[in-house]
Amino acid sequence: MTGALPPLIGWLMLVSGAAMGIYWQLRFLATIYKFSVGWFLGVLVIPLADWVVALLYFKLVRKPFCLSLIGSIIAFIGFFLIGSFR
Repeated sequence: MTGALPPLIGWLMLVSGAAMGIYWQLRFLATIYKFSVGWFLGVLVIPLADWVVALLYFKLVRKPFCLSLIGSIIAFIGFFLIGSFR
């Protein structure tokens, strides 16, 4: 595939994946806030605390965590597609 199509697909994937990741990360934070304010503050302040929460309370946060992760992966693939054709 040559031409303008791969970068266009990359931009679409980057924007839609980032929007999906941000939306589901906010849903993840809302779920954690309903469960415990302490964990909520920890996730906001401490890097990788969301992974700890996801491991400890996976049944509670599996949907928002996994969909946020999928959105981030889609955005990363889109970013790679944009950069590989420049």
